[in-house]
Amino acid sequence: MRTFIISPLILTAFLPSCKDAGTEAPVSTEPIRVTFENVEHYETFTIPIAGTDVIRDDSTWLRYWRAYWNNYSGTGEKTPPPSIDFSKQMVVAAFYGNKYSGCSNKVEVIREVLLCPTSLRVKLGPLPFLGFCRAIVAPIHMVKIPKSELEVVFTGNIPK
Repeated sequence: MRTFIISPLILTAFLPSCKDAGTEAPVSTEPIRVTFENVEHYETFTIPIAGTDVIRDDSTWLRYWRAYWNNYSGTGEKTPPPSIDFSKQMVVAAFYGNKYSGCSNKVEVIREVLLCPTSLRVKLGPLPFLGFCRAIVAPIHMVKIPKSELEVVFTGNIPK
């Protein structure tokens, strides 16, 4: 039987970190993972530009709903936006614009949310295969997380 000793320095390379933006020095090697859940029917938003955003209040949420919500009732009225309790939650979003072809706007690219001493870090994975359909789509992912006043920093494959 072989015994392997792993250097703490090598081990920390595989752990998520709360690196301060633009530096290589970790602020903390033990960030806290934040639980999150998808916003109901988030794929119904069609945002024509690429970017990220943090939605912390009802007025911003309603602005998104008015501008980008594409779900209508049988009478032709917009259906209400998903219910978010902004006294306890906020929404983080990654959207890729309407420059893709595929089958749906719905993607799941938010891999993890980390609570660090001075910020929340939202790690984005790569945009997945969007399907064989040839429709114009605007990939998006929106999740609810506990409300925080900390700065939100997106890392990884940020939409451009």
